[in-house]
Amino acid sequence: MGRALASAANERRVKVWLLMLKGHSRQAITKELNVSDTTIYNDLKFLTKKSKKYIYDMAKGTHVLMYQRAIEGIGLVLSESWRKFNDPQVLEKQKVSYLRLVKECNVEMMQLT
Repeated sequence: MGRALASAANERRVKVWLLMLKGHSRQAITKELNVSDTTIYNDLKFLTKKSKKYIYDMAKGTHVLMYQRAIEGIGLVLSESWRKFNDPQVLEKQKVSYLRLVKECNVEMMQLT
């Protein structure tokens, strides 16, 4: 039963986080999820603590791994975009979008490096 409660709490916290990202206030989140104000307050307290740990870990060096992951991810997007651009079955209208994506990826790559 303990795991079920923890799982429910984690699912609720994910919903709280997503609603926060969308700009909802604590009162709006309370109403949307139909839970007590205290529950949302505690969830926000938990999420704040988790965010602080995340930032602390980033400061300790984890950000290097995240930079590498971001750069490699952009590289994958670039490869796929060029593959689609060179695919004769892709419509010409779509190819413009792939070129735009290539440009955006290159801009992001420059900003990261």
